[in-house]
Amino acid sequence: MHMDNVRKLMELLKDYDLNVWKHSIFVMKFSFEIMKRLDLHRKEVTNILIGSLLHDIGKLKISKEVINKPGKLNLQEWDEIKRHPTYGGSIINQYNINSGILPLILYHHERWDGKGYYGVAGKHIHFGARVIAIADSVEAMSSERPYQKVKDTKEIFMELLNNRGGQFDPDLINLLFKIESNNNQLIFSNNLAKKQRILEKLISVSRNYDSNVFYSGGY
Repeated sequence: MHMDNVRKLMELLKDYDLNVWKHSIFVMKFSFEIMKRLDLHRKEVTNILIGSLLHDIGKLKISKEVINKPGKLNLQEWDEIKRHPTYGGSIINQYNINSGILPLILYHHERWDGKGYYGVAGKHIHFGARVIAIADSVEAMSSERPYQKVKDTKEIFMELLNNRGGQFDPDLINLLFKIESNNNQLIFSNNLAKKQRILEKLISVSRNYDSNVFYSGGY
């Protein structure tokens, strides 16, 4: 793994669009909150952490006007947005990132029912991409956006439940409901002030890209 190149790409993303960069940091956090409840090899955890950081790196090739458009995208703009996983795959190949990251970048917008960007379905979708897809959606729902209000924890869980087996891996969604029953709310916190306070800590951890830091509670 060429970690210097991961850092370079994250700095490029930060310079290009701060909101997409922040989103990526929190998707990494939410991905880890899911993974630490699973029996995964540390290497797989690290790959998914990096994949979650870089899942939107393809947006470097999309105009900021389209990325940050407050209203509804037209058909041409939407087609361009849908290319960002392919763009992302091209970028990580150029930067010699571990090839194991590629399917996470390419397939994080796939759906369990096969109605995603490329039509890959169910367990044919890389497991890491399924994790990132949930974390990506949760972060979007719990953040202020021009086109939507912030959803509270109950609303987020209802969205996940209603899309279980459709958009999302049903087994992973069942796991998240178990998390809620254990009163772990941080993963779905909609407190933007709290999110901003922990952002600097997450940034520091993300520079290491080391799952051991997460396991030690360093985040």
